[in-house]
Amino acid sequence: MLRGCGGMGKGLSIVLLMFLSFAIPELLTGSTPFWILANPVSLSVLLVVYGFPALLYREVRLRYGLQGGGLLLLGLCQGLLVEGLAVNTFYSNDVGKLGVFARYGRFLGVNWPWAIYLTMFHSIFSFSVYVPIMVAESIVPELWGRSLIGWSRRNLAVLVTGTAFVVVLFQFGEGVYHPNPAYQLAALAVLVLAGAASIRAGLRPPPTRALIRYPDNGVAIALFPIVFITAEFFAASTILPPSLHILLGAVTYYAIYNLVSSLDHRRECEEAVLMMAGLSVNGLIVAFIDAQYHIIPPALVFLALTAFLYHRLRS
Repeated sequence: MLRGCGGMGKGLSIVLLMFLSFAIPELLTGSTPFWILANPVSLSVLLVVYGFPALLYREVRLRYGLQGGGLLLLGLCQGLLVEGLAVNTFYSNDVGKLGVFARYGRFLGVNWPWAIYLTMFHSIFSFSVYVPIMVAESIVPELWGRSLIGWSRRNLAVLVTGTAFVVVLFQFGEGVYHPNPAYQLAALAVLVLAGAASIRAGLRPPPTRALIRYPDNGVAIALFPIVFITAEFFAASTILPPSLHILLGAVTYYAIYNLVSSLDHRRECEEAVLMMAGLSVNGLIVAFIDAQYHIIPPALVFLALTAFLYHRLRS
């Protein structure tokens, strides 16, 4: 039985969800150092580019009654938004930023393995969509089934316009790769199609039998981020041809989609909390291997949060 946490107000709940939506994927991967929280401009940009879509997609889930798999599919839009429209890493040939992925599987000006991997990563961990929303609902159980912003034209326009403004603002950032605008228009078209397809797929009845069974102890789920990031992102790119790398990534993603589609809400929250733990452990590994010690404080904080939430969810 889930217990409440003191009736957090709607405004604080919105802030919590917006914060988690960027903190989990950015702080735990080292993409953004935690001291960015002291910079109001950078913090505001991250809150909008991650938080606004998180609020929007959560409302879509509530309005259409999507299963967990539908929410996961909605997350594909975030990968396209961040990497295909804002920072443009899908098309960048900067080896300093992308490493081997600036050349690995590059075809017609697109880094295909990188693009597909990052799209799936954002879908699972980003406005970590799936994990942040489930973690927020674990912290504040009263959020489940409760609208935060309301489904009105005004609210939706604010979210879409604010996100679009920040995406355009990114184009003037230092070091941002500028592709032919046709690539970004194509990414926008795919984003719209992915959103429509996710709603349609999410309305289907959940599968009666998952391809992979939810483990009783959750260890496998907690290890998933480490396996996904290490095997897919580093090892596979140096061993496998790009086409096979893409295929394995797609199969992995489908298995996770099938799993979350078969879970009830409590187990969805458990799974998301354990994935956050796995991402935190992965962050600690990266911190010591690559000397990115700024990952350590947020990783330890999120591990402590994991222990608290998992104990409460299981009690």
